[in-house]
Amino acid sequence: SGREFVIKAQYNFYGYRPFMVFGVTKIPNSVYKNSIAGLIDDSQSMVNSGARLYVDGKALSGNGCLAIHEDKINWQKTGNAKIYPRKTFYLKGNANVNEAIQNLVFPDTTLGIREMIEFFLRMSDEESGIPKYSQGDSNQTFLNRTATGISMLMGAANVNLKPFLKNIDDNVIEPVVERLDALFSMLGKY
Repeated sequence: SGREFVIKAQYNFYGYRPFMVFGVTKIPNSVYKNSIAGLIDDSQSMVNSGARLYVDGKALSGNGCLAIHEDKINWQKTGNAKIYPRKTFYLKGNANVNEAIQNLVFPDTTLGIREMIEFFLRMSDEESGIPKYSQGDSNQTFLNRTATGISMLMGAANVNLKPFLKNIDDNVIEPVVERLDALFSMLGKY
């Protein structure tokens, strides 16, 4: 195309592959390609942001927010407004506790976020080819509790993992072995 650039050129002294990278797959109807890590990048971003939203929403809708009416509290005796167990608040005149300090309750905004997180976890399992049960998750269905179920899961895991493991073998393990072979040959360490 006439617009290709050489970013870095280096003499390959030993002759082995200079970079250990995963192969890329073509994205249908797109000029872009994706690697294995990139296949789950969107799902990982959604899980991360969803988890933050979920934790923040639960923290806000909990019982940790107070409204304090400053004019009803004697600050000379009370000190500061820090909250801790057994803290004594001294009130002014005939003010009662409900007027001076009130509990604020915010609505729970986490509805649906948990389902979204689980949805994107399932999507990343399918996109990456590494299902959750192959990582030892015991919270799956009844299939992992019987010998037949475990056999079914292992068979399915083997089908999904073969292309993934071949990619690791071809693009990471083989170049590492080639480099170690070249290094040990040069140092005479066999």
